[in-house]
Amino acid sequence: MNPPTPIFHRKLDFQVLGLDPNTLRVLATLEDPMHHFLLTVDVRVPEMVIAAAALEIPRFPNRRCLLILPAVEKLIGLKIERGFTDQVKSFLLGPRGCTNLFNLVVNACPLALNTAGALPYFYSGQSFTASREKMKAVMKDQCIAWSEDP
Repeated sequence: MNPPTPIFHRKLDFQVLGLDPNTLRVLATLEDPMHHFLLTVDVRVPEMVIAAAALEIPRFPNRRCLLILPAVEKLIGLKIERGFTDQVKSFLLGPRGCTNLFNLVVNACPLALNTAGALPYFYSGQSFTASREKMKAVMKDQCIAWSEDP
């Protein structure tokens, strides 16, 4: 039997940085043979509001792909909460959108919500236990791990 033939490989990478006690920066990268997207999103905490957003596209399959760049500005002012994905869908999907960018945004931005509780641990000397308790409150009922239902 012949070994499988590699056809396509896509890498996604996400990193969350603390800029200061009230701001997280989410860095997201999508890279494959045809695409290379670098997304940067700054989120104000505890409001979970996107304060800044930027996109670089060093590699793309079609010059028209670059027409999506201004759409990233529409992220600014959005609150990362229930309904966020639907809001993003309204301007990043369809004939004037980009499925790859949509997927990158909806996977990257919620990481700010998931990590916001750690900011006091890094910036104010709050204990890990206290940070974890804050995280429990922020993530309550967001998924099975943080559900109050047994």
